[in-house]
Amino acid sequence: MKVLVLATAVIAAMSVTPASAQSGRLVSALDPLPGGTFTRVRDINNNGMSVGGADNSSGAEQPVRWSATGRITALPVLPGQVGGTAMGISKSGTVVGSVTGTATRWAPDGAISELPTPQGQFSCTAYAINDTGGIVGNCANGAFRWANDGTIIPLPPVPGGLSAVVQAVNADGTSVGWSADNQYRYPVTWSPTGIAWRLSGLPGSAWDINDKGQVAGQIEVADGAPYTKYYAVRWETDGTMRNLGGAPGATKPNGRAAAINEDGTAVGDVTTDDGRQLGARWSADGVFTALGSIKPTDPQARTMAEAINDSGVIVGWSAEKAVRWTGYR
Repeated sequence: MKVLVLATAVIAAMSVTPASAQSGRLVSALDPLPGGTFTRVRDINNNGMSVGGADNSSGAEQPVRWSATGRITALPVLPGQVGGTAMGISKSGTVVGSVTGTATRWAPDGAISELPTPQGQFSCTAYAINDTGGIVGNCANGAFRWANDGTIIPLPPVPGGLSAVVQAVNADGTSVGWSADNQYRYPVTWSPTGIAWRLSGLPGSAWDINDKGQVAGQIEVADGAPYTKYYAVRWETDGTMRNLGGAPGATKPNGRAAAINEDGTAVGDVTTDDGRQLGARWSADGVFTALGSIKPTDPQARTMAEAINDSGVIVGWSAEKAVRWTGYR
């Protein structure tokens, strides 16, 4: 296929920056709740605040927020409930997520409110919020956008698809995710009015979109090899796709771009041929850097980046702990 030849050419030209090539790079664990051990971070805003989940002393996962200095705060849950998780945060500090299957929003002061459940739906989670207050999320049987005016807009699969999942939304209300049929899932973008179209003819997924319209994601390539190849990719505003690749030197590529900031820097993860999962950063011009592990001497310690802000601060997890990376520019 012509597309596969192009992808190979891009990967061959990709340059690599060793993680140790620059000083000032730091990976640090985010604090757990008192009495807890589990932490998982999902998003970071441009003020450096992060959100996610952490277990409390009773073992229940709580929605939490970390300040720019790393201080953890448990967010409240709905009356009668015991747990939940935070998934996204806006520049103003508004947080979205879920509490026991109810899509939830927390104001910057921590006040909690339920998002309206779409008609006929249940088990909903708000996944992301843009800086104008628009929210996207998923319920048991569909993907949706909660507009600023309170309108709930369904995000359907593409024609012929059976289901859809939304992951992110930008300032103008354009959303990204994937649409699935009986065999594959395909990267999809939705217009502000909910019209879906594929980003690629190849199977894959879209994970994030910036306000310019660049999209971070992954494609799957079956080219006759006895294994499927997974490439991290970035779609540009004109619809062209840049293949960011997998782990340098891997013969069985397995990469994913999970997030992208406004200058086009993407982060995610790659897996080496010997099974090590590495946090990954791709600069705006496609240069790959492995993100440092919280346990650099442990080859079994998995590392993955989940989000990046416009200052280049990255959050994710490493060795099953929520972490933050700074100094990667």
